[in-house]
Amino acid sequence: MQKHQSGFISLSWSAYFFSLAVIIMCAVKLAPVYAEHTYVKDALKFLAKNNSDVAKLDKSQLSGQLDKYMTINTVGSVQSKSFTFERQKIGYLVSSVYEVRVPFFLNVDAVLSFKSQLDTANPETCCEYLVDVEKKKSK
Repeated sequence: MQKHQSGFISLSWSAYFFSLAVIIMCAVKLAPVYAEHTYVKDALKFLAKNNSDVAKLDKSQLSGQLDKYMTINTVGSVQSKSFTFERQKIGYLVSSVYEVRVPFFLNVDAVLSFKSQLDTANPETCCEYLVDVEKKKSK
C-alpha cells in the first residue's frame, strides 16, 4: 500500500509547474504597469507637495509640471495628456483615468484600469478618486 502512495506523479508535477509558470508570467507582465501607476500617483503628490499654493496655479502650469515629472521618470504607457483638469470654485480637479492593455499570449489580453485624482483645493486627499468627472459632465 505504501508503494502506491509515494508522492507526486508526473501529471501532478506538470500541473504544479504550469500553475507556477502562469503566476510568474502574470507577475512579470503586470508589475511594470502597476509600477507606472505608482509614478502617476507620485506625480499628483509631487504637485501637492512642491507647490505651497497649488490651488492658485493655472492649467498650463499644472500640465507643465506633470509633463516634466512624467518625462523625468520615463513613464511610457501613461502620457501627460491623459490628465484632465476641471475648474472648480477654488483651484482645479486633476484627474487621471486610463486603461492599459497587456497582451498575455495569443489573443488573450489583460485590461487594467486606473483612476487617480488630486483636488488642488484639498491636496491632503491626493490620489483618491472622489469625484467622477464623466458623470458630473453628463448631468
